Amino acid sequence: MLTYVHIRDPRNTGDMASCPAAYFDLGPHQILNYTDPLPDGPTIIGGGCMTNWLQHGPRLPAGPRIAWGIGSSRHGQTEPWPDQEGFDLLGVREWTPEREAAQTWAPCVSCMSPLLDDPPEPTREAVRFLNASPSIRSRYPVGADGLPTMTNDAPLPDVIDFLASAEVVLTDSYHGVYWATLLGRRVVCVPYSSKFYGFHCPPAYSRERGADWRDVAKQAYPEALALHRETTRAFAERVRAVIG
Repeated sequence: MLTYVHIRDPRNTGDMASCPAAYFDLGPHQILNYTDPLPDGPTIIGGGCMTNWLQHGPRLPAGPRIAWGIGSSRHGQTEPWPDQEGFDLLGVREWTPEREAAQTWAPCVSCMSPLLDDPPEPTREAVRFLNASPSIRSRYPVGADGLPTMTNDAPLPDVIDFLASAEVVLTDSYHGVYWATLLGRRVVCVPYSSKFYGFHCPPAYSRERGADWRDVAKQAYPEALALHRETTRAFAERVRAVIG
């Protein structure tokens, strides 16, 4: 049986939406949290910031091992962890030209969510989408308090509706950046770790904890959704070839 392993934290909607099993039927499977004992057999690890966990050298199952959309988060850094070894197929969500050329770039699979299809026209100028973690919010506060605000522990349909409602999304959430970009919105990121510097379609970056969002919000990427889905479908076919 195929085993999927990722960060299963119901307090983080992005983590919960990042398992490939939600979007691709690859046969009988089970889904485990990364803290669970892992059985031997074909295993797909990802998405989410699983590279951080892999840095600690956990026991990986015997059998075909696939990393799909794994990411890293190094606080105060702009460079991710190096690529992981020991996989039959490696797919990293942080984009670089080298990874794209080597076909090891695998965007977060949540781009396949049908909730991202045909977003409505925005009805307000800007919103804030924030990390719900009290630790993150205390260490890396985001300004622009007057904007409508949602946190990343809200249900996925509510999150997508909220992000789609604005012309500009101000966010300190990885998936806030990602989903707003895929919806064709202009995005202003308040970064605190390396995970914010590996987007194929990079956001604008605030130098003033979000207070300058009007000045820096310049570019949208209307082609982003199609590009990320095409890349994800191609990676899924490579996964099928590995697991047989």
